[in-house]
Amino acid sequence: FTKFAIIAPRSLHVTWIIPRRYYSVKSDRLLEQRFIEQDARFEQCFVEQNARFEQRFVEQDAKFEQRFSKQETGFEQRFSKQDRTLALHTWMLGILVLVMVVPQLQDWLA
Repeated sequence: FTKFAIIAPRSLHVTWIIPRRYYSVKSDRLLEQRFIEQDARFEQCFVEQNARFEQRFVEQDAKFEQRFSKQETGFEQRFSKQDRTLALHTWMLGILVLVMVVPQLQDWLA
């Protein structure tokens, strides 16, 4: 016997076996035609699957972009508040230096 595997898209098994005495050019052509049809179906399934994956990736990227833009906006607000607080503290330290350190330096150098 000669086995020819015709693989169905949903199952991987040998679907029919041709005894060697029935094997002919006609059956060879029929097999070749089945293989061509099967390849076309597989190709179509792969193309559809790739299209679905691309669509899912585009949707996922859009969700990530939206989420990260919200996070970035929150970070900007938080850091701008911290920058204002830091500027206030810097001015306060500057005033303390003027009030406390400069008179002490004048006493030491006088």
